[in-house]
Amino acid sequence: MAKRLMSVLMVLVLFFLPLFVERAFAQVAEAQAQAEKDVNGTLWLGVGCLLGLVGYLIALLVVPNPPAGALMGKSPDYVVQYTDAYKSKAKSMQTSKALIGCLVGTGLQILVYVLAFASSSTS
Repeated sequence: MAKRLMSVLMVLVLFFLPLFVERAFAQVAEAQAQAEKDVNGTLWLGVGCLLGLVGYLIALLVVPNPPAGALMGKSPDYVVQYTDAYKSKAKSMQTSKALIGCLVGTGLQILVYVLAFASSSTS
């Protein structure tokens, strides 16, 4: 009897598990798509370019939050998964854009110094 019960439980788990996994992946994909829409990459690129390392540190410290409308009336599990996926994607995007801006700004500063040094040594 116990073996039969375990067999039935295993069949039920194997049947319903993909439904739960698919729902979780859909929530993550939805949250990541929303984060891609919400994060202003140009802004973070400019912050990194103008403020350099400080801009990158700001991007690391700022915690993006999902829009409240996306979470209204949802279950607590949905809210947790959606929020985690949104924050992770948004933070990744803003830090990478700020880092690129930081590197571009630093490169431009080096170029200005090299050109200034070259023009002063030729005079």
